[in-house]
Amino acid sequence: MTTILATVLIAAAAACHPPAGAAVKRQMIPVTAYYLPSEADGWTGVSMPALAGRTTPRGFWKAVQMNGTGRTARGEWVVIDGPGFREIEAPRGRYGPLRAFETAAAHPSLFPEGTTVCLPEFGGRVMTVTDTGGGLSPTGPLDIFVGDHASFEAWLQSGPTQALVISWRSAESDRLN
Repeated sequence: MTTILATVLIAAAAACHPPAGAAVKRQMIPVTAYYLPSEADGWTGVSMPALAGRTTPRGFWKAVQMNGTGRTARGEWVVIDGPGFREIEAPRGRYGPLRAFETAAAHPSLFPEGTTVCLPEFGGRVMTVTDTGGGLSPTGPLDIFVGDHASFEAWLQSGPTQALVISWRSAESDRLN
């Protein structure tokens, strides 16, 4: 069994292709997932101000406050703005747009902005660090943006909680810092 697992990990690690000459790090770290709340997820609570005179359940309002962004039942992306919401074009992390299973959040001392990360145990999926997350520490986790609640629930059932993360930085990401 150990030989099969090692073979699978070696094959998946081969899918991670850092550019020639890149400084590559390999480390085992905790891996978690996050999603942005949707008003359609069935939130409850007293009504709070939302957009254009509408109201929203307090639970959804608090989730948007905690996560920074959320999606209304009508499909608008919103952020907290004073006592209500302000519409935005698309969800963003601190350093750029959020895309499900393509972007992740990490403490800047673990993975600085623009770092490319690859998870062999997750099919060799390659992502870019575009967010810092509020409660992430220098030792982890790497927090993968999974998009919606259903994807988050699926991650809880099958996603790794500790994984080998192969990371590297491009010349372009180094210019950002």
